[in-house]
Amino acid sequence: MTGIHDIPLSTATFSHAGRARGKLDTSSVRICSRLRLCGTIVPRKLKLRQDTLAGVHKLMHIAGVTGMHGGRPMRSISRTVSAGLIAATLAAAFASSAANAHAIWFAQRARQLALVYGVGADDLDAVKRLPLVKSVKGFDASGEPVMTTLRAAGAIPVLDSDEPVAIVAAEMDYGIWSKDASGEWHNKGRDEVPGATVSEHNFKYALHLTQVPTKPVPLVPELKLQLVPAGAAIPEKMGEAMKVRAYYDGKPAAGVEIMEDYVNDPDQVPVKTDAQGFATVKVRNQGLNVLMAILVGPSDNPAKYASMEYRSSLSFVLPHKPE
Repeated sequence: MTGIHDIPLSTATFSHAGRARGKLDTSSVRICSRLRLCGTIVPRKLKLRQDTLAGVHKLMHIAGVTGMHGGRPMRSISRTVSAGLIAATLAAAFASSAANAHAIWFAQRARQLALVYGVGADDLDAVKRLPLVKSVKGFDASGEPVMTTLRAAGAIPVLDSDEPVAIVAAEMDYGIWSKDASGEWHNKGRDEVPGATVSEHNFKYALHLTQVPTKPVPLVPELKLQLVPAGAAIPEKMGEAMKVRAYYDGKPAAGVEIMEDYVNDPDQVPVKTDAQGFATVKVRNQGLNVLMAILVGPSDNPAKYASMEYRSSLSFVLPHKPE
């Protein structure tokens, strides 16, 4: 019986991470097309990142494709390879995707406010990353601090507070990551990864509005990069324009990339803030909206990493019609 994942490869879907966005590895496309010609079975909707050509070559080896003849693969072993074996191989080859591609934001889970770690619809394990959360802050409608903590509740961290919060913020230091020449990522500095092609220190921040603000949203000192509504309110309808402002170290920041729907459209082309830190986006959803600000800055420790990347979310919910 053919399983749900035992589907012959017909297309290769590419996803991009960080600044590599938009660049396709045509060699990987060609190899995958050739594997399709000889009936190699791979998981449906396989996603190949730009730096995974070595993994695709490994897949060819496992599939028994030893060479090409007349534009078709030549095999040395069985014509069909199990999806499980290929999936395991790809997982090993591709698991270390760019650390900077992921972010944090707040969203409701089972009527509780939860901290989410992921990218797009990929909701990854945030509980095991709780030790990386350096602070969580809550504020009431008047801007006064509210005692707030994160608690592991099964697979998700949920917010506990002494009183209702109007604003909640979180800070995560995701650490130092370096990519070696083969495309593997390591949680180490480039001084520990010989021939590192990329090395950076990643920081992730989240700001969530639990209600429509009636005055300007205050800056939270723990959020080195912060995105806020430019005015005292936010639009009430999906599709309306929304002006936002990015701050870095408490000052308006130019050139910050802004994505208007990080959950539903993580591959969108971002807009950039102007010289005063302003940008205008459209409110994408009559429900949860997660905007993302992205900034890459110079290193404060060049011996360990070449740059510092900041991802900072602004999330809020527009109400739907009464049931």
